[in-house]
Amino acid sequence: MIFDTLSNFANYLGVHPLFGRVAEFLAGTALEELAEGRHQIGPEGCFALVSQYVTQAPDEGFIECHRRHIDVQIVARGVEEIGVCHRSDAVVSAWDEERDFETLQGKVDCITLRPGSFVIFFPQDGHMPKIRHGESASVRKIVIKVPVWRAVS
Repeated sequence: MIFDTLSNFANYLGVHPLFGRVAEFLAGTALEELAEGRHQIGPEGCFALVSQYVTQAPDEGFIECHRRHIDVQIVARGVEEIGVCHRSDAVVSAWDEERDFETLQGKVDCITLRPGSFVIFFPQDGHMPKIRHGESASVRKIVIKVPVWRAVS
């Protein structure tokens, strides 16, 4: 997991070959104005999912992770808590291969995601998004899905 401010995103370009594509998208996109739904980012399989929702109580959430994608999560408006844990410290309860979506059970620690910050979740990072920070509130969020690339041996 990486948790930082958007102004520092360039510090992480060497972590993944497609993070440069993500940086270009972020620099050239008004995130607050981006329509809800799916937006393709280049030909390599990156895409952004834009959604708006009301945050919820922790007991209404669930832990998830992904095997084929890395999440770059950005809040454009509002504030939310995100529960985090290492996948190895949780128990897998379901795997949806088609949606690349694994549901986990376990305990989490929380980080606070505000406009101007981002978090990157790798396949080993369990995360429980959409948790209220104080009172429930409306959040506009962009999740950029980056394919996991593995070296060919």
